[in-house]
Amino acid sequence: MSLQHKTKQLVSAACARSPLSTVARLCEISTKTLQRQYQTDFAPSQRHVPHEGKITDEHLIFLRAFIDTHPTATLKDIKLQLYQKYAIDVSISTICRHFPQISVKHRKLPRIPYESDPNQRLQFWFNMSMFVTDLNQLVFIDESGKNNQTEQKLYGYRASGSDVRLRVKKQPGAKFSFIVAYSIDGIIAREALPVRGITEEIFVPFVRKYLLPCLNPYPGPHSIVVMDNFSVHHSAAVADLIHSKQALLVFLAPYSPDTNPLESVLSPTKQWIKTHPEFIQGFGSYLAILNALDYASEHTDHVKNFKASGYYFTTDGRLAGL
Repeated sequence: MSLQHKTKQLVSAACARSPLSTVARLCEISTKTLQRQYQTDFAPSQRHVPHEGKITDEHLIFLRAFIDTHPTATLKDIKLQLYQKYAIDVSISTICRHFPQISVKHRKLPRIPYESDPNQRLQFWFNMSMFVTDLNQLVFIDESGKNNQTEQKLYGYRASGSDVRLRVKKQPGAKFSFIVAYSIDGIIAREALPVRGITEEIFVPFVRKYLLPCLNPYPGPHSIVVMDNFSVHHSAAVADLIHSKQALLVFLAPYSPDTNPLESVLSPTKQWIKTHPEFIQGFGSYLAILNALDYASEHTDHVKNFKASGYYFTTDGRLAGL
């Protein structure tokens, strides 16, 4: 039996079980071409026609369970699952219209670094649940920086066929580093310095001058300082200063930036710097960074930001990240 004859038999068998339109899509040809090439002219009574139209409550329950276990599935995958499970052929737009009924939205999914240890993350959330009784107690500290490349725009407009290109600075140039202390009320302390990296000689004075006046004894507001595992943060001098205010010091689990809500504030800060080059030219990088931080703090929903990182209490009073 030739390969062409076998292919014709397989296509004919598929058409006997499925709609011609479905088989045609899989073969990437039109229905008329399918009928002409493989001489398939099945009457509706001779082939299985799936139910078209309504999605029932049973289908919605199945959709929610499937999406919960396959969050990266495409709309085509979801449509195929409905067809295979219930033999219904609904359009993608119909599926999308039913998403609000099962509280499903297309959004950027949180990412957890592959290197992170689930046991260490669990231990971190357990420790936090032991100490945190009010989200206003938390103060997160992190660092970032900017150089000439931070100001460069990557996207723009150009006509089709034109050869417009951006002239960019190859060398990063002078760098400014900045340190930020962040609570559920917004940025409570910040400092920018013309250095390429934060050292202990820079960080300790920041804690003494800017952070300590904002701290209170535990369990009062701003009484739990949370930092990542940057070596400078583990300085004995830093711990002594924080403990001198009778505040607690907690370190994030390694490779867990998703548990630091401050990360979502630093991103719009750099975006503001990129979209306001005239401010940098007129006032310099130092004031530009401070102004960008203030702008990001004023235009950020801090409660939503904390919630996205797992810092909110469930109905039973448990910290959600645990």
